[in-house]
Amino acid sequence: MRRMRRHAALLLVAFALAVTLAACGGEPGADEPSGEATPYTNAQYGFTLSYSEPLGVVTMDPPAGEAYSIVFADKEGTLVDDQYANGLRVSVLELDQVIEAADVPKLEKEIAPVIEEMIADLPEGKTTSEVTAVTVNGTPGYVVDYEAAISGEQGLGRLYVLIKGDKEYHLTLQAVAADWEELEPTLEKTAQTFTLE
Repeated sequence: MRRMRRHAALLLVAFALAVTLAACGGEPGADEPSGEATPYTNAQYGFTLSYSEPLGVVTMDPPAGEAYSIVFADKEGTLVDDQYANGLRVSVLELDQVIEAADVPKLEKEIAPVIEEMIADLPEGKTTSEVTAVTVNGTPGYVVDYEAAISGEQGLGRLYVLIKGDKEYHLTLQAVAADWEELEPTLEKTAQTFTLE
């Protein structure tokens, strides 16, 4: 129980950062979107995904508590405070323990309330779905839809928390409310290509 609480506390801190920083732009990366899917591989943290227009790579320094962070932003889409507001953010956290795949579903009773509380603590934040168990290309975790303000603008999003070994991977899909319906299929399609070695 104590180990699960420590894990939930780490999730609590990281999730707050993920939602806040998903809207932040950075320096454009070398990879630009084209008409076809573009693969992205991170050998250090062992993941790949494929993205396509209107998404493009935006590099950023990971905030405290994260080992790695990258954004696939809609560079032609809505800006809020001169920052990209729409896109998919991938962040990697290093855990202080190894969690076996079979144990991930057992964390639901500990993690679900933490995620719900964190979303409620965001500006105008609330969950719009239940926190549910999910598997993305063989990696177990959880998913939840939410609403939260993005620098004063209403935003909609979806958070995937995937766990493998001593790493936690957060996929945060986010857009201002007016853009969500159009962009959500592209963001979800991109999230579903996320694969761990």
